[in-house]
Formats: sequence, structure tokens, C-alpha cells
Amino acid sequence: MGERQVKNISEPIRVYRVASNALSVQTVRSPSTVLPLPDKPSIAVLPFNNMSGDPEQEYFADGIAEDIITNLSRIHWLFVIARNSSFVFKGQALDIQDAAR
Repeated sequence: MGERQVKNISEPIRVYRVASNALSVQTVRSPSTVLPLPDKPSIAVLPFNNMSGDPEQEYFADGIAEDIITNLSRIHWLFVIARNSSFVFKGQALDIQDAAR
């Protein structure tokens, strides 16, 4: 689109436009989609419960779980479940068999 003068910038800047039909559309898996099982042992680190009652300790407990996940992921023969997948159980009383599924 060329160079344009914009507010609060003394020099003109080059402006580009991206055509919307050029953007790729990503498909999103439905939750019912069954993913293939990995060929190596799997582990999921569930979030810790903050039993202290101090809200600041919640951040600390989450950090410990994240550190454990990160360190386990360095073991090449181990399939580590992502934090986003295991932290959906945060604050829930759950059956461990349900979490395993």
C-alpha cells in the first residue's frame, strides 16, 4: 500500500495489506478425536493443591509442577503430557483413572 504517515511517528512507514483469501484455514480437532498412543512410556504431572491457604503459594505450586514437566521432557524415551493438558484438572477432585484416559 506504500508509505503512509501515521500518528505519533515522524517518518512515514511502509504499509502492507494481506488478502484474506491467501490465509490458510486450520482445522481444529474436536475433543472426541482419538489420538494415537505413543510408542514409549507416558507420564502426566498433575497440578499441586495449594493447601496453605495463601494465594501467593498458588503461583509457587504451579511453578514446581511446570519445572517437573520441563525436566521430565528432557528424557528422550519418555512421553510427557503437556502442561495445558494436565492442568485442566486443576482444582478438581478427580478419579485418577479418568485422568489417565
